[in-house]
Amino acid sequence: MRADDDRHALPGLGYYCLMMQLEAIGVARGRVRKGWAGPALLAALLLSAPDRAGAAETAVPGTALVYRAFAETEGGYDSNPDSLVAKTGSPFEKIEGGINVTYTRPQEFYVLTLKAREVHFDDLDLENRWDFRAALDTTFDLSPSDTLKIGTSYLRDFFVLERADVYYSYLEYAHRADDYRLKLQARSNVEKNLNDEGRGTEDIDVFNISRSEAYDYSRTDGQVSLLTFTRSKIQPFVIYDFANLDYFSQVANPLVDRNAQEQFGIVGLRFDLDPSFRVDIGGRVNRRDFEDKIVTDHDSAWFDINMYWTPMDTVKVTAIAERLVKEPSTSFGLADDVRTVGGTLEWNVAEHWRLYTTGYYDRIEAIGDDFRENKFVATLSISYEPNDKVECFLSALGKWVNEEVTGDEYDRYKIGAGLRYKF
Repeated sequence: MRADDDRHALPGLGYYCLMMQLEAIGVARGRVRKGWAGPALLAALLLSAPDRAGAAETAVPGTALVYRAFAETEGGYDSNPDSLVAKTGSPFEKIEGGINVTYTRPQEFYVLTLKAREVHFDDLDLENRWDFRAALDTTFDLSPSDTLKIGTSYLRDFFVLERADVYYSYLEYAHRADDYRLKLQARSNVEKNLNDEGRGTEDIDVFNISRSEAYDYSRTDGQVSLLTFTRSKIQPFVIYDFANLDYFSQVANPLVDRNAQEQFGIVGLRFDLDPSFRVDIGGRVNRRDFEDKIVTDHDSAWFDINMYWTPMDTVKVTAIAERLVKEPSTSFGLADDVRTVGGTLEWNVAEHWRLYTTGYYDRIEAIGDDFRENKFVATLSISYEPNDKVECFLSALGKWVNEEVTGDEYDRYKIGAGLRYKF
């Protein structure tokens, strides 16, 4: 698990149902990245004023290539960029750019994404932070009812203190029948820490622990999911996932052995009662079996809820509740048991104006360590687009974290304003 707490691990029911909703309403292929990002990551991305569906596209003459590109700049103030108890605030200036290139053939679709950003913090010892991401996603329509998707991505993250290379790949087969949807997935996620490449002089506390090669890991998943009675208003579904976790750089016979196998299952009902309102309710059971000599396994159960509501054409509301097992955030923990509740609101306030706000609460309990944390995060983004090429935006973030055992706590706020040009 990245020390950056804006990254989540495996998706729960909320992510799964979002993907099904996007497929059901016909979102253009290549616009949805099927990664392992959870709601907090979505909130973080919103602070950078993400691409809108109407972004300008340019065709390359004489080819089947189409590209979308953007350049962005932002300035503001971050009171606690590294989420530390001993916080240091700083003004910042950001530059960011990216390009998305698509290639379409009959029954085939390819998209290449490149994106990079750099942020200069005026008052930090390690003032320049940057990251780079490259991804290739492909879709093959095998038949009118069968689709195969294959993708891979690479992230070099030098933005947070705990630096890393992250590799992700997936393979997905989907079959759509008249009254059911079947999906088979395989995923691989590998994280290699790069702390030996310099981390500055900042002190690390319990909230953002110092990493080493012992935290390098790979996770390989196989998943099957089935949604039934898709023509009815009540649609039962089931999800089963099996994963192997390998902390490949930890020493032989470690005192804390995080190697594990994990399983989770979700059984639930989708209530598709109205075109403007839908809710997915399921019960989830997690189990992780560790190779550790002291803590050998962990079980948890909770409910997973995902709601979509469009009370009017200009307003969209979502809400989720889920429980996941994530990679450890403490020195002696084997993993984290995390419960999340939250929601989002998107409002097209007026022509060219858009507001997006999110709020989430995480309850984090370490497995194998005496650590319990409460985390509250809220974001707000307001954008103005006078045309399809220019976007001005304001962004804000508020965060408060409390650790119950030690009594430590910290807060963070961030405000910024920027301009994005799409070409």
